Amino acid sequence: MFKKIISCFITLFLVSCANTVDYQTQPLEAMLGKWSSSKEECATKWVEYSLSEDKKTKYLYYNTGKAQSAQILSIGHGEFLIEYKKQPGTQPVLMTNGKPVTWWFVFIDDNTYRMRRGDWSKQGLTAGSWVRCI
Repeated sequence: MFKKIISCFITLFLVSCANTVDYQTQPLEAMLGKWSSSKEECATKWVEYSLSEDKKTKYLYYNTGKAQSAQILSIGHGEFLIEYKKQPGTQPVLMTNGKPVTWWFVFIDDNTYRMRRGDWSKQGLTAGSWVRCI
């Protein structure tokens, strides 16, 4: 019984320390790791984020084996702006201003973010959110 209690405390400690980065002041670092549209889908449908060493490129690795990258354009308080790199042989999707689509990743809290397209109003966020897979 004692071993089980110690094991529970260790697990709780590790989970609580897993994300010690402040998402408001370090949103890029807070984004690192696996995310999904729901906790239930974390085991089967996720995307994992990492950064280049110079923190100018964000890498996305999907559970399907697909990989993608995006240029980091701007970093704000609890949010950052990216532009996905154009895939060879495809036409870029354009915003209403004629520029390539950009996306803000906006943190709601430590373990939740939503997105806003670059040409949406500041209040315009995606209906769905993404949650951290812990």
